[in-house]
Amino acid sequence: MVALPHPSLLSFHHLLKDDAVLPVLAASSESSMQPELRSYADAMANNPVGKCREIVNACRHSGQRRRRLQVVLEAGNANGYWRGKLPDGGDKIPVLRLLQDCPTRWSLTFGVIDRVLTLYPAIQSFLQEIQNSDLAHLSTDLKDLDVLRDIHQIIEVPHAAQELLVAERTPTLSMALSSYELLKSKWSELRMTIWELSHYIGIGLEKLTEYINEGRKTRIYALAMILIPVIKLEWMKVHWDENDTIKSRGWMLDAACIFSLLGSKSLICELQMSSYRASIVHTATCSVATTVRT
Repeated sequence: MVALPHPSLLSFHHLLKDDAVLPVLAASSESSMQPELRSYADAMANNPVGKCREIVNACRHSGQRRRRLQVVLEAGNANGYWRGKLPDGGDKIPVLRLLQDCPTRWSLTFGVIDRVLTLYPAIQSFLQEIQNSDLAHLSTDLKDLDVLRDIHQIIEVPHAAQELLVAERTPTLSMALSSYELLKSKWSELRMTIWELSHYIGIGLEKLTEYINEGRKTRIYALAMILIPVIKLEWMKVHWDENDTIKSRGWMLDAACIFSLLGSKSLICELQMSSYRASIVHTATCSVATTVRT
């Protein structure tokens, strides 16, 4: 298994911790875009991810609240209350539980946000109940939800790459650089579509590009890819520049020569050991024969 490089997660941590107002406002210099950017910056200033965690903590605070949320969810599914309120156009919400975040498992934050967005119509109804008046302040407006969906879309990409690399029980080093480069490509696309958060995506792209460039200089990545029959040099020819591909081919030939040389030496050593063992047996046999004659 291979974990995502720490540099690719820097933008994620900046996105959750930094003051977002100035980077968002600087996303465009056009005066006509400033009102929209100001609205987006205000939503970011409300810390939608932090509020998401507060919602989870409040809804999971006791067994009674957890059971009540599940009752609201299942009742809405039964009477069609969610029809027209779900992004996918469906009328039922999956019966799932909210996830508790863990600081030492960065990818779990994606799961927390994903689960809140999935269950939010039921969460909203739960928060608006009379007995939960003390939780009413946790209700999220549409703009905050839109920003939370954008953040969810950005961190979904490294999450998917991480899931791909840890899904196998066999070593996945051969897929590491290709996964990182696909991650880089997808983030570049998102930088154009979610341009309000282009500053943070840019931080991740800069560090990820640096890591990829260093990885291309390392033999182990190239050799791990070449040894896979379905990859070999073909992926490199398509996605890498010619010099890196030629260099990787040279590494492969060097490794083949070294392996051949070591294999020959091992064979010679084995023959020498066999000859030595045979001479010992021969000497012992002669000694026994001499003893018997005497």
